[in-house]
Amino acid sequence: MPAMGAAGAEVKPVSLEDCLRMGLEKNLDIRLAQYAPLLTKLSLSSALWTYEPTMNMSASQSFRASPGFVGIGQFNPGVNESWTEQYSAGFGGTVPTGLSYNIASGVNRNSGLTQSGAQPFVYSPFTSITLTQPMLRNFWIDQPRLTIQLEKRNLKQGELGVRNQMIGTLTDVTLAYNDLIAARETVKVQQKALQLAERQLAENKKRVEVGNMAPLDEKEAAAQVARSKADLISAEQQLMLSENALKRLITDDFSGVKDVVFEPTAQLVAVPESFNRLDSWHKGLTTRPDIQRSKLDLEKQRLTMRFTRNQLFPQLDLLGSYGLAGQGSTLTPSLGNIADQQYPNHSAGIRLTVPFSNRRARNDHQAAKLRNEQLLLQYKQLEQRSEETRLNSSHANISYAVFCLK
Repeated sequence: MPAMGAAGAEVKPVSLEDCLRMGLEKNLDIRLAQYAPLLTKLSLSSALWTYEPTMNMSASQSFRASPGFVGIGQFNPGVNESWTEQYSAGFGGTVPTGLSYNIASGVNRNSGLTQSGAQPFVYSPFTSITLTQPMLRNFWIDQPRLTIQLEKRNLKQGELGVRNQMIGTLTDVTLAYNDLIAARETVKVQQKALQLAERQLAENKKRVEVGNMAPLDEKEAAAQVARSKADLISAEQQLMLSENALKRLITDDFSGVKDVVFEPTAQLVAVPESFNRLDSWHKGLTTRPDIQRSKLDLEKQRLTMRFTRNQLFPQLDLLGSYGLAGQGSTLTPSLGNIADQQYPNHSAGIRLTVPFSNRRARNDHQAAKLRNEQLLLQYKQLEQRSEETRLNSSHANISYAVFCLK
């Protein structure tokens, strides 16, 4: 059963480990950061959907009536009529090489009415495959492949963002926990100082009454009491701020713990630590999430440069198709034509598309190169700041060690 404070507030003893665990579980900043990789996973899944084949089916019927005709030695005043029914099904898509394909199969049924009478139905089944492969622009990279590669790195950055937030939160919780201990100790010191000041004032009053001390000394002691009370109020205010800062870091329901008094179970202990400079430098460059995110930014920009460079080339596509057709007065014999491959058809060719100026592609590539140079400078700037921080920490540790030796 937890103890109760003097004002009826619940006093809850907490260790640093308890606060760190609660911070990882309930800190709102960490929970918000965890949404970034989840959303990126959905974006990556949507980008991969580009290579999923799509199926299509169609059915249509058309009717056409045309007037008769007059020709040399011929006169047909009647009306010609034609009926056409088309049924088809197929699927198509693209593959990661940029190759697009379409496979289709179906049947057409035609009939009509002429001056000589109704014409029998004619069945024309078909099956075909059509391929288009880019050879220059969109060959080694295109927009779907670029998007997928960028989303994969965005996912890594999101995971690093969560890790970075966790590190920052654990650091903030540790500092807030130590600040709370220090604030509580400061309140104790100020309470003791006020007691000493009040005792000194009481003693000075007695000495003034018996004539052993001037009244001015009594007023000076009274002023010291007032200063001690002000210092105590300031220390209590800082204690409240420190406690609220810790609560904000380790809970997602601040109103639920606003009346709970957190009592740290640990004590501030100064333990000198030594660090290896080269090892710290290596760990900083290889494990710090912000540096890793910066490296991923460079990778993403190089991918963008690769794409914009590819867009400088003209569009050159290889085209090819192959199909089989049949024809007959009934469906079964016409399908037999396809099975026997009696009426094959195929085609092959190239298609070249050259823009006149290609100004947009050239400007996009130039902007991508400038952005890459900018990111390189930002990465070097981050390295320099990391080295500066490490050196400052190293000097601080040396000074602290000397202070402890004294």
